[in-house]
Amino acid sequence: MDSSPSGAAEVPSPELVAAWEELGLVPAERVPLWAAYWIAAGFDGESLVQLAGLHGDDPHDVHDLLPAVLEDCGVHLPDSDTAAAGVAFDHVARLFRDGLAAPYWVLQRVNEISARSGYQRSVLALPLGSLYSLDDERGAGWGRTTEELTAVIRDACNDQLHGRSADDAARSQAITAFLSAGVVPQPTKALLVRALAAARRSVSELRDSGKPVVAWLGTESQYRGLRENAATLAVMEIPELTAEVAPGYAEHHPDRAAALRRILDYLP
Repeated sequence: MDSSPSGAAEVPSPELVAAWEELGLVPAERVPLWAAYWIAAGFDGESLVQLAGLHGDDPHDVHDLLPAVLEDCGVHLPDSDTAAAGVAFDHVARLFRDGLAAPYWVLQRVNEISARSGYQRSVLALPLGSLYSLDDERGAGWGRTTEELTAVIRDACNDQLHGRSADDAARSQAITAFLSAGVVPQPTKALLVRALAAARRSVSELRDSGKPVVAWLGTESQYRGLRENAATLAVMEIPELTAEVAPGYAEHHPDRAAALRRILDYLP
């Protein structure tokens, strides 16, 4: 999938690439270059470095590495086509809002994303998803005028961004606030991402091997600061452990109660 209307060499975010991967829209030949740019932006990880060294001519190698690379960047693959479509639609809507995409380019991308999701009702219920049938009216000599269709597309893009971006931004801010709580000096975003990605990998490996995650957290909590916060968040992201872990963290760090309450609002 083109990351821009012109198909130019634009570098998409790891979050956007994760959404495209879930939908089967990632152009494998471009991903190694994107990985190199992500490294330059401050992301790090063995898989990320390995991907940046590929030529991109073997899509299987790229797709095999991509989940681990995204974890290096602190990103997980979306858990559903609907979640992935929401991220992809946001990107399309943002380009239109910024004057970088024509109305009918938006319709082409909407149709592509909707088709890849199998036209799921939950995807078509998203503001941009509702546009999937509008392309039939373009140049067909019936239906609404070009100006009317453009107005519909503009409204849908606004609804898409206002409906999801505020929530996404608030969740991102809550994660940053929790990871940074009690850490002096304030860590960079890249450092936050690496710490959380490492903690999530450790939790995933422990669960896969059947080892106790809470016991591991007890050990990690001895390392006060970012490492403890990242480990705590990674464990709290497991729904059945949130209620067990959060009170202990609050007891040990009463000064971080606001950051804890804020992040709990965004956990499953």
